Amino acid sequence: MDIAILNSRNKILARRYSGALYCTCIHKSETCLELCLESDKCGMTKAKESGELVIYKCPFGIYEAIMPIRKNEDVVGYLFLGMGVEDNKEAKKELLTNALDISPTLNRKMIEKSILSMPSYPKAKLEAYAYMLPMIAE
Repeated sequence: MDIAILNSRNKILARRYSGALYCTCIHKSETCLELCLESDKCGMTKAKESGELVIYKCPFGIYEAIMPIRKNEDVVGYLFLGMGVEDNKEAKKELLTNALDISPTLNRKMIEKSILSMPSYPKAKLEAYAYMLPMIAE
């Protein structure tokens, strides 16, 4: 899974990137990239406002989690966990369908290949990974 530390201005300070081919494929579409960035921004806003862990699915079907990092009462950054897809055929089908519905000109074969190479986890394990973020942020 992808994990990153961002500062309060959403700039990545450190990242362990799994190199997910799926995101690379869909980001070739400007529409998909904008949707992805807006989804992340929305997640960070919710995390900042609530001060709590936010778990959500991106518009394409990937689970992501954002935890604000606080110093005193100020949000000084975020922990971001992404690239989690649920371990079932429907979830993987959703990744393909959503990408092609949003941007039909994407390379279908490359997206299918990227989905097959993407690690997947039972939903309980995805949630367990996400629930570690508050401990790490502390």
